[in-house]
Amino acid sequence: MRAVADSVPSKLIDVLVKGSLAEALGFAQSNGAALQAAGVNVDAAVTKARLVALAAVCNERLATDVAYADIAKAIQVPEADVEKWLVDGASKLYQMLVDACADG
Repeated sequence: MRAVADSVPSKLIDVLVKGSLAEALGFAQSNGAALQAAGVNVDAAVTKARLVALAAVCNERLATDVAYADIAKAIQVPEADVEKWLVDGASKLYQMLVDACADG
C-alpha cells in the first residue's frame, strides 16, 4: 500500500487536490516521463487542472464579471486563449449535466 501512495501518479493526484495550479504544472513538467510511463496522460491532467482553476476563479466571483486578464492569470494561459478555455469548460460542464440526466 505504501508503494502506491509513494508513486508518481499518486503524488500528482495529491498535488492536483491540495496544491495550486502552478504546483501541478511544475510537478507534471518535472515528472512527465515517469507519469507517461505509468500510463498517465499528462496533457489531460494539466487540462483538468486548468479547468478546476477556471471553475475556482469563477466561483469566487459569482454574480460578477470576471475579466479575461484575471482568468488568464488564474489558469496560466495567454489572454488570447481564455475564450477557448471558457468554451471548453462550458462544454465539459454541459456534457456532465447531460450524462447525469441520462443516468438519473
